[in-house]
Amino acid sequence: MRRRSTAAAAAAAFLGTTLALAACGGSNGGDNGGGATPDAGTTQGAEGEGSLTDVQVGATTTVQAATAHLGVSEGFFEDEGLDVEVSVIQAAASAIPSLLNGELHYTLLTSVPLVTAISNGMPIAMALGNDLYETEEGLDDLGIVVRQDSGIASAADLNGKSIAIVALRSAPELATRVALDEAGGDSSTVTFVEIPYPEMAGAIAQGRVDAGLLAPPFFGPAVNESDELASIMHPFPVAFPGGVGGTWAASRDFLENNADTAEAFARAMGKAAEFANQNPDATREAIASYSPIDPEALATVPLTSYSIELPEDDVTRMIDAMVTYGFIEEPVDVADVIWPR
Repeated sequence: MRRRSTAAAAAAAFLGTTLALAACGGSNGGDNGGGATPDAGTTQGAEGEGSLTDVQVGATTTVQAATAHLGVSEGFFEDEGLDVEVSVIQAAASAIPSLLNGELHYTLLTSVPLVTAISNGMPIAMALGNDLYETEEGLDDLGIVVRQDSGIASAADLNGKSIAIVALRSAPELATRVALDEAGGDSSTVTFVEIPYPEMAGAIAQGRVDAGLLAPPFFGPAVNESDELASIMHPFPVAFPGGVGGTWAASRDFLENNADTAEAFARAMGKAAEFANQNPDATREAIASYSPIDPEALATVPLTSYSIELPEDDVTRMIDAMVTYGFIEEPVDVADVIWPR
């Protein structure tokens, strides 16, 4: 029997990455040697065929999370002996404490908050990749938007200006800083202002900020349905073309004490990623099952490229950029970030 994923709460908007590292509670006791580590439990399989291993997964309502939901609806997890429940979380990085206390076994994070947490001593790791940034500008729906009458047409024109960002010290801010500098601007002169995605287009149109980095489903309507706004660049393909975007993070204790479950999860996610890339209609249907994106807007939102691979060069490039722009004080060894498979 195929089970569809369930949402713990309905999200009000397409959520960006924020760094909210709350204090974590104690870990649950496990059955792999009696240590206080977060272990996966078991449930009875369909029609009495044996036990399925419970795995709790957290993800926001972004299009990137489609792989986890497809893993459930298409039976890839069940085929690997896993009973996966996907819960909607309000902010990706704030789920880190839930990894450490065993409430979640995996959560979808971008590299920036994950590396930041690791640099702060959090015992978590990248277990798998999930999606890739685009390689060419214009292929994604995440771009810097300005007023058409602003006189801003290039990265250099943003020098000394203000840019709205969904969360400070986030992947969007890092990509914007790198892209501005590579395209002839000077990000050190830019003021970043934290504004939620639903309010960003209005803030630009009203002149409260000079520009903003909008994501789907807000980017498309802002530039296609407005006579006031226009897009001038797409930061991610400039800053990290084809690089690792979302990653599946887990606690090191869980990965060490549940190796078979981790391997099964990786196999299922690999199947889900391949399926998502080959079946865009089914992927959009899966997204519609958990996302608040308007169905009409969802039909035109570009889908990401999915992959569970974690190339060390891509992760190292992100870490180096985080050091350069002061997101972390010292480099983090990539071996301390990526869990070996």
